[in-house]
Amino acid sequence: MIKDILKAIFLFLLVVSSLVLTVLVWSYETDFSEVETSLSSLPNTGYGDHVEFSQIIRPYQYVLIEGNEVNGTQDIDTMNSALNTEFSSSAVESLQMNTDLSSVDHVISDIDAQHFLILDFMADIPVKTFLSAYGIDYEGFNPRGNMNRAIIDLREDDAGLYLIDKTNQNTTYVNVALSSSAIIDILTTEQTAFERFSSIITNSNNASRLTSIYSPSAPASMNREVFISSMMSVELLNQVMFLYNDYTSTNQNGITMYENDQVATYYNNETFRYLYQNKHEEESSSTNDHITIRKNFDFLNSHRAMNNSSIIFDYNSDNSELVLRDSIDGKLVFSDEISNTTVVRDGINEIYEFQRMQLRMNTQIPSQDTVELPNIETVRYEIASSDDLSLQFVTNFILGYNMRFSEEQSELNLVTYTPSWFILYDGEWMRYEEGGLN
Repeated sequence: MIKDILKAIFLFLLVVSSLVLTVLVWSYETDFSEVETSLSSLPNTGYGDHVEFSQIIRPYQYVLIEGNEVNGTQDIDTMNSALNTEFSSSAVESLQMNTDLSSVDHVISDIDAQHFLILDFMADIPVKTFLSAYGIDYEGFNPRGNMNRAIIDLREDDAGLYLIDKTNQNTTYVNVALSSSAIIDILTTEQTAFERFSSIITNSNNASRLTSIYSPSAPASMNREVFISSMMSVELLNQVMFLYNDYTSTNQNGITMYENDQVATYYNNETFRYLYQNKHEEESSSTNDHITIRKNFDFLNSHRAMNNSSIIFDYNSDNSELVLRDSIDGKLVFSDEISNTTVVRDGINEIYEFQRMQLRMNTQIPSQDTVELPNIETVRYEIASSDDLSLQFVTNFILGYNMRFSEEQSELNLVTYTPSWFILYDGEWMRYEEGGLN
C-alpha cells in the first residue's frame, strides 16, 4: 500500500517537473547583450550614405616640404576638415591660367627656403571643381583647366595656391585670401600624423620638387584586415533604379538580366557586379567636365551609391565616366579578383550607365596578422633593375589594400584586405609583388 502511494507521488512529481521544464524551454530568450565580443560593427556602407561633395573631392595624401625635409601623411581626415574650414572662408582675387610650370621661379628656386604643402589627388579634375569642393568663392572669374596636385606656398604671410595638371606641364595660379600662419598652425597640430616621405624621380616629367612622386619612405607594419561580407539584394537595387514589377528576367552563363522598355540591369554571379543601363540614353562625351562630375555625383548620392570613404579615383571626359574607389584609413582599396569600383557615365540628357559591386562589409574581425612592406627605395630599385619593366613608365607609387576572399573561406564569407604597394605603370594600376607587378 505504502509502496503504491510513493510510486504515485513520484509519478506526480515527474509530471510536474516535466511541465515546468517545458514552460522554461519555450519561454527562454537568448540574451546576447551579456556576451563579450571584440567584433566591431561597421556603418551601412553597402547601401551607402549621403555624402558631401567635398568628401569625394579630397587628396589621398599630404606632403610637407620644408627646406630639405620631406614629410607626409595619408591619415587625411582631420587635415581635410581643418583645411576645408580654412579654404571656405577665402575668395579668389585673381587667376593666372594655363601657365607653364617652369615660369613659377619663386617657388622652385632656393631649396633651403622652400616651404610648401602638397595635396595629391587621384584624378585629374577641373580647377572649377576643386575650388567648388573646397568652398573657395570664385564669383566673377571663369576658372579653366584641370589639376590633380595643389601646392600651397607658405613662405609669405599670404599663401600662394598653385594647381598643376596631371601632365605636369600646366599650372593655374590662384591668388586667394589664405593665411600661411593658419595653415602652419594646422600642420603643427597634426605633426604626429606625418612621417618621412621620399621624392622619387622616374622620368624628366617629374624631375622637379614640384612634380616629383612622393611616397612613404619606410612604411610601418600594417594589419591585414578581415571583414564578414554579405550580398546586397539585387531586387532591392532594381527598385531603387526604377525597375519595378513590369520586367522580365533571364539567366545565361551566370549573368541575370532584368529588363523592361526603359531600363536593363545585369548581375554577374561570379564578379558580384551590378550594371544598370538607360535604354533611352547613349554614351556621350562631356562638354563641361565640372557640370558632368557634379551631375554624376548627384546621381550617386540620390541612389546612396557612395559612403564616407569613397574618393574620386578617375574621370574621363571622352565618355563622361566618373570612377570612385573606397578606402580604409585613407588608403585606397584595389582587388585582383573583385571589380570593386563604382562607375557612373552621363548620357546626352540623363545618366546612361551605372555599375557597382554588390558585396558589402558588415563586421570587422580583429586581426593581429601584420604585413611588413618593403621600403620605397627597394620597390623603386627592383622595378628599375627588372628586365621586364622600365622605371620611366612609372608615374605613381601608393600604399593601399588588396581585397580578396579569404583562403580559409567559411559560411561567414570572409574578405581580407592585405596591405600592398600599388604602382601606376604605363597608365595602369598594378600591384607590386616580389619584385614584379601584377
